[in-house]
Amino acid sequence: MKIKWQNIDLSKYMKDMFTVSAMPIPGATKEDTARATEKMVATEVKRIEAQKGRDVVLINDRVFITDVDDNNNVVPRLNEVRGLDYDYLKDHIDDTIYELLPQPPELPITPPPVSEFVNALWVANWGMLADFGGSTDPDKDIGGDWVRRDAHEWPARFGINPVYRFFTGDNPLFYIHNPVSHRDPETSEDVVPDEITWKLDGQEVHKGRYLQLYEVSPTEARKALTVEIKNSAGTTTQTLFYEIKDSDDEGSIEGFSSTYQGSYFYDSSAADGKGKAIFREDDRYEPRWVKFRVEWNNYGNGENKKRKFRNGTPSVKLDGVELNRTGELGSNTAGNTYSKQNGDELQKDGRWYYFEKSPGPMTLEIDYRFNYRSGGKKRRIFNKVVEQNIALDSPRDGVVDLGVLHVGKRDVKR
Repeated sequence: MKIKWQNIDLSKYMKDMFTVSAMPIPGATKEDTARATEKMVATEVKRIEAQKGRDVVLINDRVFITDVDDNNNVVPRLNEVRGLDYDYLKDHIDDTIYELLPQPPELPITPPPVSEFVNALWVANWGMLADFGGSTDPDKDIGGDWVRRDAHEWPARFGINPVYRFFTGDNPLFYIHNPVSHRDPETSEDVVPDEITWKLDGQEVHKGRYLQLYEVSPTEARKALTVEIKNSAGTTTQTLFYEIKDSDDEGSIEGFSSTYQGSYFYDSSAADGKGKAIFREDDRYEPRWVKFRVEWNNYGNGENKKRKFRNGTPSVKLDGVELNRTGELGSNTAGNTYSKQNGDELQKDGRWYYFEKSPGPMTLEIDYRFNYRSGGKKRRIFNKVVEQNIALDSPRDGVVDLGVLHVGKRDVKR
């Protein structure tokens, strides 16, 4: 389409075409840009005015000069300029070249970590340490008797290769304190492991944050307990050793639950959600009264003269602890005690003796000895050992009756 020059308001048209500078000046104000635009429009109008006499074509709102200069064969046309505000560009354009940035690795990149308080393998309800290589902290006596009740995690934190000894009837507890796979960089929160597996002597026995055994029996040898903490990058493994014995074998040391009348149990919400063993009292472990009577075999006959039994004090031991000499033999459940008894008094008038014992295994041993025959070259030994297990579910208001203990004899050379 051809139109005449007089039909075109070039100044208005050029202002629409040149709203801002084609090359925005960094730091320039809008007023500076507007003045530059006015100058460009005026210059372009003058140039086009110089071309008067030539036809102008409008195609898709663009202005073209349609006739050809006869002298230089050049087709003049208007420069089409589009401009943007520089400050607007800075606010809305990210010039980062993402193709050159390395992609972040997929997490986790390593197996679960282990430290004193992360994925820490702790043990509770143990009776004593069967063995350990020392303490890494001079102020921490991990072998102290009080530690098992008030600082059960100390051997794991400060001990070198501790071997735990549990006693019959107790509830060994093994658990992972603060299980962590890795930390989420976006939320800064710890991610839990995919799986925790417990293996006893290489055989899988349980999955989960903790493993608890109940009312255990003695083991023939030490057991190897392994825990595997797994995520997608690998598996972290920890191993410890333990054994189970009768508390009777340790003299005055009682089982954990019998001593403290309760046990530790795992609580996942404890320690701000990191998980820890919490002690709970259990009245089932309250001591029961136990009673017995004594009869010496062939008492008063032959060499077993009554005076022989009056000359000495027999031994009555409960789990290796002497009762007769310490005045712990009671005459009834009210706690009345006898004074130290000689052999004759111990059997006198069918007398009953009482003592208290918490649930679990117990060993009662009665022993009395005297010399006889010319020159006292022979010794007669009266001895009896009674082993009994007081059941956890036995009546707490009842009495465990061992009955009449017939104490046999044997003769040995001195």
